Amino acid sequence: MRIAVPVIAVLLALTAARAPLAAQEPGRTVAYLELLGSGGPWSMNLERAIGSWRMRGGFASWSTSDFWSDVSTSYTTVPVTLSRVLGDGNHRLEIGGGVTLGGRSGGSSSSGIFASEESSRFVTLTGIFGYRYQKPGRGFVFRAGLIPLYGLGSPEIAYPDKGLLPSIGLSFGAAF
Repeated sequence: MRIAVPVIAVLLALTAARAPLAAQEPGRTVAYLELLGSGGPWSMNLERAIGSWRMRGGFASWSTSDFWSDVSTSYTTVPVTLSRVLGDGNHRLEIGGGVTLGGRSGGSSSSGIFASEESSRFVTLTGIFGYRYQKPGRGFVFRAGLIPLYGLGSPEIAYPDKGLLPSIGLSFGAAF
């Protein structure tokens, strides 16, 4: 739950930043689902435009037993990024970076008397280099790109692994 407080703070800050401009500039706030990006297998995100810059905060929570293992490890991630959108029109280049803050708990087997549980916090550096489709104003938003991840710390706590891990990300959402 400690990780939920920063997520709520970022989302409230983005919402508060949106309030004064909402009637004048539609489409400056975007909510989207990102798959395989800086938040993990999936993340829900809220983004606010300030000129050609984008501030983003997100949240995700999942378990490895949900996907491929009988050993259950739970993850919570909070991606926070700053990116710049370059170009004109609906099709643009997006570049940026940030951090993914998170926690891992579990690692215990669902059976056996030797089950153990561990917990750790992590920080991962993230990058963004990709394509962005967004019409001016309200409407559909699509993002696709390369998302390099760099896990910090010892191999036991780094997420997803220690060192550089190339990844991709796909996002689907709406501007309002």
